[in-house]
Amino acid sequence: RTCSQWPLHGRELAAASLQLAGQMRSQAAAAQSRLRVAVLTACGGEHDGRIVSLSEENRRRYSVAHGYDYVFFRSAAAVLAALATTERDPGNLTATSAPAFWRAHALRSLLGERRHDWVLWLDCEAVITDFAR
Repeated sequence: RTCSQWPLHGRELAAASLQLAGQMRSQAAAAQSRLRVAVLTACGGEHDGRIVSLSEENRRRYSVAHGYDYVFFRSAAAVLAALATTERDPGNLTATSAPAFWRAHALRSLLGERRHDWVLWLDCEAVITDFAR
């Protein structure tokens, strides 16, 4: 019997390391076969520039942590510009249209690309606090 301040012995630590490595390999394989997810936000209303920047950084970090794409429109004008590149006629949209409708236009711009299986919409003011989910 050996005296040690550590509850694990070398053999147990090596076995745990091998098990962890196997789990990481299986998670990497699962990530490649995973559905394509986009995190989408459009700050179409009147928002402080600092809030918009913090919101964008929050979405970016969450998306990177989970292997998702993130699409962030800093303003209604940015949504309008994206629509102009994907559609010939974006209709009677202007950057001063009602902010509540910019969600639909931002989503339409993203869905037109047909690259994602799922889209997670988050309002500009929403903050992700648990990156593990």
